Amino acid sequence: MAYDFDLRVELPSGSTARVVVSGEIDMAVADALSASVLGALRTNGVRLVEVELSAVGFIDACGVGVLLAARNDAHRQGKTFLVRGARGLPRRVLEITGVLNALAGKPVEAR
Repeated sequence: MAYDFDLRVELPSGSTARVVVSGEIDMAVADALSASVLGALRTNGVRLVEVELSAVGFIDACGVGVLLAARNDAHRQGKTFLVRGARGLPRRVLEITGVLNALAGKPVEAR
């Protein structure tokens, strides 16, 4: 079975890594996404990892979990992790789960 999923890691500067994702993020691709994002976080000299989701049409709980785990890992390393470009259904999922602002680097209000 073929999956609608692709990603590439770009290094636009020595201190920034960008993971550009397209297609659908679900349980079937969560490990590949996690490996790429965590690899980017561990790249020598990288201080900022951005995950670009503008070409993603679907994300499930596994995908959200990968993004949150990567954000937590980045914070433990003193690095910055940001999700950019989420729109449509993926943005709505991140909003409903209450993680959009945290992943976008915006202040999160205490409840």
